Formats: sequence, structure tokens, C-alpha cells
Amino acid sequence: MDTNFILTEAELVELTGYVLPSKQRMVLDGMGIRYSIRRDGHIRTTWPWLSMVQAKPIQEDIGFNLEALG
Repeated sequence: MDTNFILTEAELVELTGYVLPSKQRMVLDGMGIRYSIRRDGHIRTTWPWLSMVQAKPIQEDIGFNLEALG
């Protein structure tokens, strides 16, 4: 089996910005990236699954009212 096919833990953290599997799942779900969950709860995804994702346009308004802070 080609181990370069599956993202490493470090690559998954770099992709999602999180170490916790629950947070990684949240980010991957939001990106539309397919993944599987191992019995120990860790996330696994592959490079081909990443390549199948269509880029989504960045939304300008993310719901924060910055004027309320000042």
C-alpha cells in the first residue's frame, strides 16, 4: 500500500488547523472533503479525496458585526 496516498497526521493538522479529531471533522465537513474515522477516533483522508473537492468562493460577509466592537 502506498503510504503517500493517505495524509499524515501533520498534513491533516496543517490542512484543518486543528489537532483534535472532532475539530478536524468539523473543518473537513465544511470544506466538503471526504474522510473516514478510524476505530481510535482519528481521521483519515486521502490525496485523491482532496483533489475531488471543488473550490468554493470565499464569502465576504462571515457574520461578524465589527462595528459593534467599537
